[in-house]
Amino acid sequence: MATFLALQLETSGDNDMKITVFAPIDEAIPNSVTKFSDYITIFRGHVINRLLSWKDLQKLASDESILKTVLKSYEIEVSLSGDILLSNGVPLIYPDMYIDEWVSVNGFNQMIEPKANQAKLGESISVLNDGEGAISWRGNQKSI
Repeated sequence: MATFLALQLETSGDNDMKITVFAPIDEAIPNSVTKFSDYITIFRGHVINRLLSWKDLQKLASDESILKTVLKSYEIEVSLSGDILLSNGVPLIYPDMYIDEWVSVNGFNQMIEPKANQAKLGESISVLNDGEGAISWRGNQKSI
């Protein structure tokens, strides 16, 4: 797995590389993607060269920070909308799906597109679950 990721990220052989992956669900990948190079571009647009846990992302979101991805000229703004952590307007649905000493994976129900293409959501993540509230975070999102 590490070798496959290193090939996609064009690393310089740095064995201490740490990354955060913003992983959209499989169904979010467009059907029009037909070439392997398209998948590489999508992947690089969803990877940050820094290990960030959900708590780290919360702190950065309170400052509406901009994160550079490994895809050149592509950035992700992390922000809060009520109790929802957003990345370019896309809600984080599965925080810390997987995390170890070199990779953190956070799940999204759609691809993270350039900020201008996203619509605002309501004030609670229960909006995403038809009011079921299966996933919710409460409390002060700005504290770590």
